[in-house]
Amino acid sequence: NPIQILNEQTAYVDNFRYLGTYYGKINFNENISFKSSFSADIGYTYDYTYYNERHPYGTGVGRLLDDNRLIQNYLTENVLNYTNTFGKYSLSGLLGHSFQKLHSRNSNIDARGFPTPSLGVVSVASEITSASGAPSEYALESYFGRATVSYDDKYMFTGTLRADGSSKFRSDNRWGIFPSLSFGWNVSKEQFMDGTDLDLKLRASYGKTGNQEGIGNYAYQPLIAGGQNYGGLSGISVSTFGNENLTWEKADQYDLGFDISLFKRRVNLSLDAYYKKTTDLLYSMPIYATSGMTSIISNIGSMENKGI
Repeated sequence: NPIQILNEQTAYVDNFRYLGTYYGKINFNENISFKSSFSADIGYTYDYTYYNERHPYGTGVGRLLDDNRLIQNYLTENVLNYTNTFGKYSLSGLLGHSFQKLHSRNSNIDARGFPTPSLGVVSVASEITSASGAPSEYALESYFGRATVSYDDKYMFTGTLRADGSSKFRSDNRWGIFPSLSFGWNVSKEQFMDGTDLDLKLRASYGKTGNQEGIGNYAYQPLIAGGQNYGGLSGISVSTFGNENLTWEKADQYDLGFDISLFKRRVNLSLDAYYKKTTDLLYSMPIYATSGMTSIISNIGSMENKGI
């Protein structure tokens, strides 16, 4: 009876979240400025579900699911900016550093056996059927720079370089270097285009990016887990082997394209050709179950994407 099921449970979720950003900026002169910022994203969730003795999940005794989650995400950034013009040349650039740290903690309790639904709290339960909880931390540090040069609004060149270090990898493999270059040519500004209503821009770029998502915060480390209790004594066991050779998944992408406008910009067309190759893919590779595990996170394989 679905109506009875709805009436025989009590459930609610309390969410508390704080989002804040604080920054200070100094303009040394009209060309140079410095900005420092700090951001915090803090969230706490309490998830409560009680099934009384008439509910299918709490038949005869009642059941309580009591979950707590806390997430703290902090980010600090420092960026130095520079802009200037020299005749027909325009120059801009920046140097920066950022540091992000994420801390989470959770606890989950599944309890049964309550004398009355009005006493639906963990301390009243006759049995704790399962309980789990663990903290987790992760940090990412980055150094980055960018320079852009343009001449007479005809030719534009941009180069960037960033170094990212992730705590998800062993110290020997922690840092990845990711450059990018791009070039643009505003053909419409050339003298041989005078007197035409054609607006044409050509561009080319190359960039390398890194990925460290999709794996655990401690993927490179061998881990143990509790809960392997026996005979009234606590016990632990290996939960994952870890992989000390783990490193960044990398992607190199090349792009060549143009933008064209005809008939006084009544008709516009953009066309791009690209090629992207991803290497050192982060993948959960199957291993022999006789090892005690069925998979291990590894950098294996590559993938190509290309198109127009």
